[in-house]
Amino acid sequence: NPLRQDLIIIVGYSFPSADYHVGRLFRVSNMINKGNKRHTPTIVYCGGLKDSCDDKVRFIRNVYGEGSSVYFIRLFENLVKSTEYNNIVRLT
Repeated sequence: NPLRQDLIIIVGYSFPSADYHVGRLFRVSNMINKGNKRHTPTIVYCGGLKDSCDDKVRFIRNVYGEGSSVYFIRLFENLVKSTEYNNIVRLT
């Protein structure tokens, strides 16, 4: 199906700058995705009350490109109640 997108959901991970392993996993995923000529994945990031939305979105877009679809929501209970999140999951 050419319209199919991958979906990545990240819950509660802070992306510390010292964790090179996670950054590498995302970069390898991105290289495979591009090599297979697949669409850029949709990424949902669920953070805590103190997480900086700008920092998380910037990190993700540095890996997947400025045009990537990144959704940021605070708190897991808000994520599961979110109509937008449910629509994203249904579409992918």
